[in-house]
Amino acid sequence: MDDFLSGASKLTEFETHQWELKKLLQRGGMTLHKWCTNLSPNTAQEEFPLDRNSKEIEVKTLDMIWNSVSDIFTYKANVSNNRSYTKLDVLSQIARIYDPVGLLGPVISKVKTFMQQKN
Repeated sequence: MDDFLSGASKLTEFETHQWELKKLLQRGGMTLHKWCTNLSPNTAQEEFPLDRNSKEIEVKTLDMIWNSVSDIFTYKANVSNNRSYTKLDVLSQIARIYDPVGLLGPVISKVKTFMQQKN
């Protein structure tokens, strides 16, 4: 695993997460190489000096895309351009969705329920 996703509602809570993660990685002989935050760049560099601060607006992790400016998660679906889909095609597309955080659970459940009703 080389991706880590976390959040905090308060700056002090984030400082605690950052410190604990840094210590945990050091115990395993690893270091945190890059990170991204939606704090202002000056605050982030002063408060949390790590090796690099990502300048990217969109960061991909765990198959999710996070826009650090708007603070929105998105997923990109790769759907084939078939004119008609079989039940097997739809189920195959559902099975390809990687959602370890569970944010797409309600959407996936609706599609699965719909597919069960199509019997």
